[in-house]
Amino acid sequence: MVAISDDNEFHKTIKRFILTGLLGPNAQRRLRHNKETFLENCSSQLHDHAKKHPGRAINFRNIFQSGLFGIAMKQAVGRDPQSLYVQKLGSTVTRRELLEILATEPMEGAFEMDPKQES
Repeated sequence: MVAISDDNEFHKTIKRFILTGLLGPNAQRRLRHNKETFLENCSSQLHDHAKKHPGRAINFRNIFQSGLFGIAMKQAVGRDPQSLYVQKLGSTVTRRELLEILATEPMEGAFEMDPKQES
């Protein structure tokens, strides 16, 4: 939300929330379990990749993106699902599709519309 919002009162409110609610010392203690889970999952994925594909390059972005999205899903829906049934669509959406719809596409759209990027 901070990346795609104008520099107005909403932007300032969200920025303040991030600094105190997510990055402040109390928030760090409260969210410690998420951090530990994220690190364990990333470490596990790295070790699995190294065992299955020795010598092949590792795409850290995919590993971090998957871990962060998993934490966001746990915060939003209480778990990190591999798929969700979306009643309005009348179908099941995979985790990869959820990531594209909820995170990747909005950020790509924000970058495309940002006039600062058109220099």
